[in-house]
Amino acid sequence: GEGGIRIRNILRDISKCLGSFPGNYLKFEYQSTIGNQARKDFIFSTGDQAQKFAEKVKESVKTPINVTLKAYMTSEKYFGLKLEPKLTEEEVLLLAKDNPPDHLFRHFLRCRILSDGDEITFKFSSLADMNLFLYNKARIDRRTLGQLRSHSEKQKLRLKPDQKGIFTLQTTSNFGLTDLESRFMFKTNRKEGMKYLGFKNKKDLYSFFVSEDSKELSTLWIEKSQIITHRPRNVELLIVDTKKKELKTKSHLDIKERELKNVKLKISNKDKQRKAQKCATQKLKQEPKLSFDKSPCKFSLKDLVRLKFKEENASSSNYVSCLRSFLQTDNLQRIDEDADGDIVFIFSSSSKLEKLLTSQCCKTVRNWSDLSNQPQRAAFVSQKLYKDFGLLVYLEETSLLSMTIKQVEDELKSGQAKVEYRTFGFAARFPTLLSFLRAVVNRELYSHHRVMFMQENVSFMGSSGDVKFFNGKVCLPEEDVMRLHWKTWKSKDNRSLKPGGRLQSFVDGLSSFLRDSMIEEISLDWNNEIVLTFPTQHGLECLLRDHCVAKSNSISK
Repeated sequence: GEGGIRIRNILRDISKCLGSFPGNYLKFEYQSTIGNQARKDFIFSTGDQAQKFAEKVKESVKTPINVTLKAYMTSEKYFGLKLEPKLTEEEVLLLAKDNPPDHLFRHFLRCRILSDGDEITFKFSSLADMNLFLYNKARIDRRTLGQLRSHSEKQKLRLKPDQKGIFTLQTTSNFGLTDLESRFMFKTNRKEGMKYLGFKNKKDLYSFFVSEDSKELSTLWIEKSQIITHRPRNVELLIVDTKKKELKTKSHLDIKERELKNVKLKISNKDKQRKAQKCATQKLKQEPKLSFDKSPCKFSLKDLVRLKFKEENASSSNYVSCLRSFLQTDNLQRIDEDADGDIVFIFSSSSKLEKLLTSQCCKTVRNWSDLSNQPQRAAFVSQKLYKDFGLLVYLEETSLLSMTIKQVEDELKSGQAKVEYRTFGFAARFPTLLSFLRAVVNRELYSHHRVMFMQENVSFMGSSGDVKFFNGKVCLPEEDVMRLHWKTWKSKDNRSLKPGGRLQSFVDGLSSFLRDSMIEEISLDWNNEIVLTFPTQHGLECLLRDHCVAKSNSISK
């Protein structure tokens, strides 16, 4: 429009002012425009040249009354000349923390989300575009990439999910979100005029935050309580701190030990006398008693994966946590392989095993010995590429005096693990299922630090009423899929088809069903049977109604 023509003319007049300068004076020139704003960036060889250019522009360039022309000078470092035109997650969180609850990315130039593992960046098309964005959205001392980066490096922010592991965006906009929920993988909750958009991971949250679709919302922000300061302490720093504490504690213990020796000497003689009297008394009072099976008791892995735990929630999404709690018990002595090569768990006695089962597990059989008649509902699966099994060991700082970082690492390696450092501790990968399970139940490890399963190595089924779940998600197993009756059978032509034609009709219906975007993922269970997972139960019900006839168009049927 007319306003855009005026802006282009002004930018052209500004560039003409360069004609009065000698050659090799300009190191960088770029411009960015959006709406009624334009930004023109120049980097000169010296500060004196930049100052003279600003004065030349002020003298030569005439602007309409309703147009404001502002000039700012900064160093190359603060401008971010040699930096890529992208923002880190920490820098975006700093902007979100400083800004009022409106919409950080609304009305601004497009940027893309790039991810490398857990690292997320926001890529702009040019440094000028990014600095135009920062000029409008950042505080006055952070309006260029270099300035913002110097501040973000001091604060080290990160996004923290809620207790359920959900990352949330908030909005007060009345714009409909139903169509966007499935595309951007979020679930909307409403409370007191506010909409809370819940995402299972932060990449999905950021992808929606910067998307063109989200710009339809007048407000959209990250709740500031989710933005927390994170000061990671690497393993080397933990080692130094631990050594200092060990020396201090050792000195304190030496003093206490000397005091204890004096006390022990005083009570030694009395203790010997008391012991002799106690032995004599026990011999007199002792009566023969029947033992309730105090010999070691075996419990097979095949039975373990048939258990249902009392603490499981409706979708069984916390199954892995319940399983870990069951295995990390003082009553479990060791794990071995029997003569057939099957893995067995050795408990101190059958009575203690039964007590453990009764306290933590739902009794789905009359006698625990009948567990083998129950269907398998879980399995340990190796990582697809390297065929190994993984654990995460979270170091507890308060326990590093009892078991140091080096001792944890050596203990893992002694169990055949390949160990990798993480900010929280270690990731350990084991070549066999037996070595993996032995590390899980290693009392020396889990009594001092948290030993957790990697989610990818445990698959599990659950159910609540008619709804089935796979790895905590609403699912449809292969056997249920094969029982579905497609709408392709409704016509008279299809009902009269010969066997080959009926098969083709079934295949057509199944193919159409599998191509539907409501299916979140297609996986294989431990029997290599297909399992379809869905974001919600409602989504599955809608899919069945769309593709199936009345006799199978609902989960309950």
